[in-house]
Amino acid sequence: RADCDGNPDNGCEIDILADPSHCGSCSSPCSPENVEMRLCIDGSCEYSRCIAPFVDADGDKSNGCERTPAESFVRVYGGGGVEQVNAASVTQEGGLILAVVSDSFSNRFKCDSGNKQCNDIWLFKINSCGWVEWQVAYDGIYHDVPSSVRTTADGGVILTGSVQIFSSGPYNKYKALVMKIDRDGLLEWHKEYDDMQHEYTSAVQLSDYSYAFLSSDAILKLDENGDIIWGRRMSISGNTVEPGRDGGIIITGTAIIDSTEGIFITELDRDGTIKWQKLYRGDIFNSAKVLSLEDGFIIEFTFGDY
Repeated sequence: RADCDGNPDNGCEIDILADPSHCGSCSSPCSPENVEMRLCIDGSCEYSRCIAPFVDADGDKSNGCERTPAESFVRVYGGGGVEQVNAASVTQEGGLILAVVSDSFSNRFKCDSGNKQCNDIWLFKINSCGWVEWQVAYDGIYHDVPSSVRTTADGGVILTGSVQIFSSGPYNKYKALVMKIDRDGLLEWHKEYDDMQHEYTSAVQLSDYSYAFLSSDAILKLDENGDIIWGRRMSISGNTVEPGRDGGIIITGTAIIDSTEGIFITELDRDGTIKWQKLYRGDIFNSAKVLSLEDGFIIEFTFGDY
């Protein structure tokens, strides 16, 4: 503490390790620009977060958020191992959330015990200038892989993937994984399911703040805490899920119906009941994306090998 007002009657009235107006010394106010809250942490000026659309372009916490987003940047991320980006999502502030397969953070014991695949899920957020705001690594038992990542209404993230829980020679067992991360990179909850396919999972937040979690053989509706509201098996290989109308869900995937293979699209209502479903011939289309409108849908197809 320090005596900043020179009044002997009140002694050392200022905590210079925590007071933003006297941070580090009596004559050192914190004055970061374009921030929600000034902070003094252990005598160093910091801030809570930037006010949109400003960003911290130079990574210096003391001067705050000094500019609007850059048009482009080049950055290198990663540790001493191998990294691969499996999914990405644009944040509300114009940055990116990246879901990466990485062996830079793996537990060395599980890698050195004969298991050749010992990757982890590395999730990190960058601002629109490319500076890392937070990062977290999910280190499971063996081989962990992210499949999708989407931002949520509270500024957080919903991530899906798979975790390997058993490995012995050619025999491996996986679980499907879904995780909710808050806007500061802290884990809120995570769920694992061993009774549904672990590959090609994806999730999205719905209008009532619940979540739709899709695997290649099942769809689950989860509440805000990740608990199952309802689930149903799919007769298609689902691969994308989007919010539908009136709290419903739109699913696209591939299917074979009456010996015809193609792109299958179905809409479920908020209780999981099928409202409609259509098959589009696979010899013409090879994938599709659906955007819900108030009075219909926009379907974007890709053709042939494109």
